[in-house]
Amino acid sequence: MKKQILIILLVLPVLSIAQKLSISPFYNINCGVLPTTWNSTNDHTIVTIDTSITKYSGEAKNISLGAGKRVGVNIEYKKWNLVSAGASLSYFSSSDKPINSISEAEYDPYTIYNLEIATSDIYRNKSLDFGLYTHFLLYDKNSTPYFNAGIVLSYSNYTLNREVNIRNNLPGYYPTEKYVFDYKISPSLHYGLTGSAGIEINRNKTISMFAETYAILMNVSPTKRKCTSAIWNSDDYMGNMTTSEKETDYVDSVAETDNQNDNEPSKLLKYNQSFCSIGIKAGLKINF
Repeated sequence: MKKQILIILLVLPVLSIAQKLSISPFYNINCGVLPTTWNSTNDHTIVTIDTSITKYSGEAKNISLGAGKRVGVNIEYKKWNLVSAGASLSYFSSSDKPINSISEAEYDPYTIYNLEIATSDIYRNKSLDFGLYTHFLLYDKNSTPYFNAGIVLSYSNYTLNREVNIRNNLPGYYPTEKYVFDYKISPSLHYGLTGSAGIEINRNKTISMFAETYAILMNVSPTKRKCTSAIWNSDDYMGNMTTSEKETDYVDSVAETDNQNDNEPSKLLKYNQSFCSIGIKAGLKINF
């Protein structure tokens, strides 16, 4: 009998807590906001025969790496009747938005010779995000509007994929070449603010449904970019690259004496990349 009483005493507190818990798997589609503007400005034309007539075209794109898809789960604990504390764990994958540029050259008087270099850059963000938030109900009814406010800590794999295709008929050169470079951009840890407003239906049932407008405010300032893979046609090209080609440091200012040593990382000005987003989140809430 003592054992049964002991078990009841141990189980009752757990049950009383569990009755205040909910688990919510969700799916989220985001569009990017407050984007960073990227411009294709580098003309890669190499003049090797007399005079060249060069044509260059590039794209300017506004990119927020908050645009993409997210799946995850929320866990909430009811602190008071209309207020809950929540934690969220989710996986996010950004949408690909290539930035393209083409550089073309004809050589005069040898107009039979020409060169074309096409470059495509894709910045990506794949992250595992952990959030803490407060859940506020507006009133105690079966169908209830609510809003959330909190913070998010993101461990992201922020990368750049660069593809360069070269076509030419210059004497002594390969007629076609393809370079593919992969870069890892640091740091990996970021943080931001989250907010949402939505409605929950069948709130007092075991399983309820919810839909909300969800937003993240997060800007990232990279400090370093490092090449992790380089392929020329089908061959490994990493051994042919200098340190300045493989590594880049983002700094507050660049002097004329910088970027002169191939054995040192190159330097570029710092920038802020938007990871901001706003989207629609929907899911089920299982109430215990």
